[in-house]
Amino acid sequence: MLSKLKQPVKQRIKEDQELQLLIAKLFQKRNIVTIQRWVANDNPVLTLPGVLEIIRGHDGLPEDVVLVEPMAA
Repeated sequence: MLSKLKQPVKQRIKEDQELQLLIAKLFQKRNIVTIQRWVANDNPVLTLPGVLEIIRGHDGLPEDVVLVEPMAA
């Protein structure tokens, strides 16, 4: 089953260009436009463990905070 980021997490990424840049660097992207597009389109790549780790580390979130939810069919 595919997952997507929860709305508050998406909003947090939209508002934080530093976080967008950290995610972009993970995928060796040169700018944040791709990340902004992925957020807008609920791209499942944003639910990969490396991305979730970056979000947790950047925001100081513990492992038990759920950042994703199932995608509607």
